[in-house]
Amino acid sequence: MNFRTLHMGNIVDIDVINAWCLLLNYNELLRSTNSPARFFATVGVCLESTIQPPCNLAYNKRRDIFFRLLDAEISRIEHMSIENIDLFFFPMCRVLKYYTFCVDIKKEKVYVLDSQNELVDICQAAKYGTTTDLVKNMLADYLAYKGHVHKSNVVKRSKLAIVHIKWGDAKNINDMGVYMMRHMETFMGDSSSLWTCGLAPKLRKQLNLLRVRYCAALIAWEKNSIRDAMEESAKLSFGSSFDDPNLNIDVTLLGK
Repeated sequence: MNFRTLHMGNIVDIDVINAWCLLLNYNELLRSTNSPARFFATVGVCLESTIQPPCNLAYNKRRDIFFRLLDAEISRIEHMSIENIDLFFFPMCRVLKYYTFCVDIKKEKVYVLDSQNELVDICQAAKYGTTTDLVKNMLADYLAYKGHVHKSNVVKRSKLAIVHIKWGDAKNINDMGVYMMRHMETFMGDSSSLWTCGLAPKLRKQLNLLRVRYCAALIAWEKNSIRDAMEESAKLSFGSSFDDPNLNIDVTLLGK
């Protein structure tokens, strides 16, 4: 994992995003009974089925790739049941463009969470339409294939909803991965008028502190098999990055 990309000013590496998705899936064990059940696919599910393949690749071949990757990821999570999933998150990582699709089963919507969407306009639907339809159709087919016909039909009739990101910054490319991680962490299917992720518009200090927080969470995660080595690497990477005398790097990284 290119862990040093969590250093401020860097575009977060896809492998870091993937590790965050795994951690969020694991944390679903701790969710409140009142919270929706969420599943977070890694970047590869959509990257390999919708983004990387040549545009003339047949739909059934794309769907086969999607099925194989998604099935492998869901089956690896012991506490995850397709029947109980309310929100499916699909992080999309293109060159200089990170955003997230969230398929909401209960509300029959496909949300687009994009830090570069400060304003919603008519052109936004065209910006994502082809890709969202492809992901939506493949997810519907996958659910039908797994025997969840009702959920499949719900996904098929779900409508695109571009979420107005009031705290976004269309010019901030370097932090788009941090925004993505925060959006997946906090989004519960609320409408844009109700959802807040705790970020103020264009406040870089908050984003830099989130980088440290996410660094700490990934390092301290009990499933991290190289925790000690990463802890030392993170101290070297972040130790000289913050001038705030009240910011103790050991406390920030390790929660001591």
